[in-house]
Amino acid sequence: MDHPAVELTIPFAGTHHRATIPRETTLFFWGAVAPGTTDQPPPGEDELRGDHLRALQDISRRVSCSVTLDDESKPLLGERYRTEGFTGKAWWIAWDPVELPATAAIEFTSTGEQPTIEGDDVFLWTEQGETIPWGSTIERTIELVPSTRRAAQFPTRQDRLWNRHTVYVPNWQTGPDEPDAGRSR
Repeated sequence: MDHPAVELTIPFAGTHHRATIPRETTLFFWGAVAPGTTDQPPPGEDELRGDHLRALQDISRRVSCSVTLDDESKPLLGERYRTEGFTGKAWWIAWDPVELPATAAIEFTSTGEQPTIEGDDVFLWTEQGETIPWGSTIERTIELVPSTRRAAQFPTRQDRLWNRHTVYVPNWQTGPDEPDAGRSR
């Protein structure tokens, strides 16, 4: 991955998003979820036991995420993800620079028998506290818009997935959702 890349976190809420980004910059898409129940958020690393560990393994086998850009679809790579108070599964991909404007279509799907934790159905939790029902397919779009600023004028920070790489911070705007926003299919 060329550094710095522009960090584009997968938006699990809303349906249409817009990010103003530097031109000719590698794109770094990523997002993470963790298993919990409707009323029990995911435990931290020290509290993972039994059913939580099995549910985390189920996520590894039964959840997929892909990005389509310029008529090319790529699956995101998965790995265990840990941050303060959140242990789950992350998906990521680095994408070579594309001609802007462009639209990235993201599909996140959980399939198969719904796992349980202590007899309760598993829901997938995002770091922002949103829940995603098991068996959902979530489709989101990110409109990638070129900035008039040069890349050097963009703010930077350490990436939030590994906390090892300098990344550009895009300017995010959330567009109005369609009337059926938030529904799963």
